[in-house]
Order: sequence, then C-alpha cells, then structure tokens
Amino acid sequence: CSPGFYHGVASGDPLEDAVILWTRYTPESADDVLELEYRIAEVDSDIPLDDHLDPSKNKDVRYGLVVVEPESDWVAKLDVTGLKSRTHYVFAFTDGD
Repeated sequence: CSPGFYHGVASGDPLEDAVILWTRYTPESADDVLELEYRIAEVDSDIPLDDHLDPSKNKDVRYGLVVVEPESDWVAKLDVTGLKSRTHYVFAFTDGD
C-alpha cells in the first residue's frame, strides 16, 4: 500500500493544560525513519475552520516535528502542554505531502 495515515489521529489523557496526541504512519519501506509535522490551534470563531491549521492564515498555530521510526512502529505520540482549560482545539499530523 502507499505510505500515509491509515489509522487516524487520537487524543487522550486530558489535563487542565495538556493532552496526549498520537497517530500511526504507514511508511513506504520497513526501514524508513520519517519526520511528521504536527499542528494544533485553538478554535476561533473568527477564523474559517479550514484555515485554523494554516500558519499563513492563523498566527496562533503551534507546530513542530516528530520522528517516527521502526522502533516506535511509526507511532507519533506527543504530550502537548500549555493549553487553556475548557478550550476547544483542532489538531493534525502531516507527512508534508
């Protein structure tokens, strides 16, 4: 099969100011070590939903890279901290394509 995200994304273990985000990436080769980008943003009613995770349209997007590799079964797992309590967020992972 082609490389990509076939397992979706998930969140869990929420605290007042933190949450765990994770996904699994299916690589092209069993030896691949890849960097995935993650993005997370607070939901803002003044920004169209499709633009929330676009840094050129939302200055408050938080993003970074996470490495996935055979030893982790290509699972990306992040402990995102510094969140606001009782606030809705959107998040995603991308492989750059």
